[in-house]
Order: sequence, then C-alpha cells, then structure tokens
Amino acid sequence: MKYVPEWMPGADFKRKAREWSVVADQFGSIPFDFTKKGVQDGSAKPSFVSIALNDISEKDDRQYQEYLIKSLAATMYSGQSAFYAHEASLTT
Repeated sequence: MKYVPEWMPGADFKRKAREWSVVADQFGSIPFDFTKKGVQDGSAKPSFVSIALNDISEKDDRQYQEYLIKSLAATMYSGQSAFYAHEASLTT
C-alpha cells in the first residue's frame, strides 16, 4: 500500500489520509498554541494544558514535553467528545 500511487484507481484513500493528517494536526495544535500563548502572556485560564506547561522544568526536554502535553490534551478532548456524543444518543 505504501508504494501505490494516489492516481491509481481505488487509491483515493491515500489522498484522504494526507488531507485528514493536516486536520488531525490542527485539531491538537490550534487549541494548544492558543493556550501556550495565554500562558506566556498570563491570560490563560487554569486547564490541563496551562498547568502542565507551567510544570515543565528547566531540566526537561521542553519540545518533547510540549509534544506529550499537546497529544494527551487532544486525546482527552476527543475521548470526552465521544463520551458525550454517546450519552446524547442514549437520551434521544
């Protein structure tokens, strides 16, 4: 599958995967970057991301820690969304 060209009939999944990869990255990056900016200028409200960013110490690999925080926050949000969507389907 790795070497199948996108133009080949039936291989439109490769194009979709490339497009969805951008959306998936934005899903975590946009809110994380917004909160990170708020932490830097002091306007961020308390949240998992703001608290975790403030807890990064000087000895930690900041870039790696931010990657972990962003990934975990996106996972938590998507899990919460799925939970509430499921709950809503049970009440209707």
